[in-house]
Amino acid sequence: MSWTVLELRDMGLVFNSLEEGLDRFLKIVQGHFGDTLTLIRRLGLMLSHPDATNQSLIEIGEQDVEEALDSVLEDFDCAFEALLLLLPDTQTHLLECLVLDPTQKPHSAAYAIKHDLPRGGTIQGALKGLEKKGLIYDSEHHHAIAMPLLAQWIKQKRNT
Repeated sequence: MSWTVLELRDMGLVFNSLEEGLDRFLKIVQGHFGDTLTLIRRLGLMLSHPDATNQSLIEIGEQDVEEALDSVLEDFDCAFEALLLLLPDTQTHLLECLVLDPTQKPHSAAYAIKHDLPRGGTIQGALKGLEKKGLIYDSEHHHAIAMPLLAQWIKQKRNT
């Protein structure tokens, strides 16, 4: 996180003292290096002065982080949509379920029934497919979503 703060400071930006902007930023990126850089760059484009060295620091609040996230997700909309369209239906449905209702046991009967997932080897095959594509982590990492911005996009699409 310290390099994030330094990168933002170089752009003339700093998280506000209430830290709600920092908290939201960290919840979004979940330690993912690429997504962190993407969001830092967008905050820089949206908020920084052309000559940050001669200006006072601009504070980043939660609303600024949300606006940067919305902007990034809008830019990635077509790519994420295409990605989901290329996945088999079972993988798409399972990925959405894992984003909206994370679980350590997506192959359990209760989870399958709750989310209308096929049972048996189909779920295991879908999990393996999503792992091979780098979209989720393996069972040791609780099948967590590997791309936090994709997860945010899925959540946003489900809420609209």
